[in-house]
Amino acid sequence: MSDKILYEGKWLSIVERDGWYHFSRETVRAGVVYVLVFCNAVFHSVLGRYEICPAHGDMEPELTSLSGGIEAGQDPADAAIAEVYEEAGYRVTHDQLIDLGKVNLTKSTDTIGHLYAVDVTGIERVDAPGDGSRGELESYCSWVTIESAVFCKCPLMATMITRAKKIGLSGLSTLLQT
Repeated sequence: MSDKILYEGKWLSIVERDGWYHFSRETVRAGVVYVLVFCNAVFHSVLGRYEICPAHGDMEPELTSLSGGIEAGQDPADAAIAEVYEEAGYRVTHDQLIDLGKVNLTKSTDTIGHLYAVDVTGIERVDAPGDGSRGELESYCSWVTIESAVFCKCPLMATMITRAKKIGLSGLSTLLQT
């Protein structure tokens, strides 16, 4: 296997490997985290993330999942905890995170997605600080129905909900009966 870098920018590289092409997200080489946030007090709902996704041509925020990059050397669980606070305003801990496994984001990228769920029942929600980026300033979180979440543009949302149901997550039993 030999790699030939066809394009390399600040955030993305296009790579040819043995006649196949893929992209590499250099800034998140350690991967990306996705977090399914739920609360027993908000029945039949999960916390959705509304963001403008320029690659999709969105002009207004669209429903997606809570997610963020993992810095080099950072533990994926630490990144998930940081994203839940940064994007949703909940302070959660390692013992509250439920590991839903890993996925390859697409067959056209080398980026690994680390999937988690977290029950925020009883945790006070504060204003999410964001990271100061334009994308964060135009984004927000809101409780959405399971149906809306499953059919949103982010396939990782459906994957997390399916895996949560498969492992029989306590606290999601009522939520997933719909």
